Amino acid sequence: MRDASDAAYPVLAPSLRMRRKNIEATIATLENLQAHSIRQNAR
Repeated sequence: MRDASDAAYPVLAPSLRMRRKNIEATIATLENLQAHSIRQNAR
């Protein structure tokens, strides 16, 4: 079910979608920090 205007659309779906985006952003940040750390240690 993908229509958010449908009354049967799960109430928690928008919250879960936001949490997923936040987790994805956190993972990307951590990966960038790790890559930066690896480059710094290689010097």
